Amino acid sequence: MAKNETLATLNRALITRRDELRRKLGVEMDDMAATSGGDSGEMASAGNDEEMASMMAEMGSAELAQVERALVQMQTGHYGKCEDCGQRINLERLKALPFAPKCIECQRASENNSYSASERRGRR
Repeated sequence: MAKNETLATLNRALITRRDELRRKLGVEMDDMAATSGGDSGEMASAGNDEEMASMMAEMGSAELAQVERALVQMQTGHYGKCEDCGQRINLERLKALPFAPKCIECQRASENNSYSASERRGRR
């Protein structure tokens, strides 16, 4: 597949995912607004449901931000560059995760650093 064709395919995948996330987040926000009110038992259950919906919305919002960032990078010619080391992100990685902000090596290093930091906090 030619480079331009591959980029067009990735662009379509990003736009599709962006639209899905926008739709999903809109529905989740509507659901959270609809669950307000009721008796104390219903409110406790709704509170748990709202908390879960809020966490899911937060994760969806973060992914949406990454997708939109990738689309902007595509428009400006910066798409596919690792935000840490500046090297090109492997095409196979981009096919699997079109909004990947880091090459696999930098992503692993970042995850290892996060794990080490949380492990250190747990020992205190």
